[in-house]
Amino acid sequence: SVSAFLLNRSSDLAITVKAVDNGNGTITATTTYSPSDDVITNVYNTEPTSAKIKVQKKIANGVWPKDEDGPIPAEFKLTRVSPSNAPMPTNTNGDTVTLRKANTDGFFGEIAYTAKGTYKYKITETSTWSDRWAATPKDGIEVTVTVTDDDQGHLTSAVAYGDEITPRSAPAFIARSEE
Repeated sequence: SVSAFLLNRSSDLAITVKAVDNGNGTITATTTYSPSDDVITNVYNTEPTSAKIKVQKKIANGVWPKDEDGPIPAEFKLTRVSPSNAPMPTNTNGDTVTLRKANTDGFFGEIAYTAKGTYKYKITETSTWSDRWAATPKDGIEVTVTVTDDDQGHLTSAVAYGDEITPRSAPAFIARSEE
């Protein structure tokens, strides 16, 4: 008979395999476990991954809008679309970005992923710019984060902007003065 022990458990599990020569060129093997009521559970763990979602503000005529206090900041919000429990940035105010004339690119807070899947978000502009500034797209930009598992316990993420009909190379909101 052969004995084996599984370690790294709350208690050891002894597995005994008894092989009997049947005398006719065949062998019969029986396995016993001690304790016999123990359950073996295989657990597959993955290393988490993360993604950062970018947003940009572009001014079509090159003149950033201003009021009596100076250049008006551009403000953006990130919301989850699907699944309803899609992870969000965990840092304070990670779901908002404020861009200014001197810094027209920004990132929302880092999002941690612990499971493979497709996660959809939407970026919308919440700026209080006057009506004379037309911002496009008005309905926001769709963002898809695809998390894959290499079956070796490593997750990776890829961020895509836009939808299947109108994919975008960058998450840019463009403003034009209507004057």
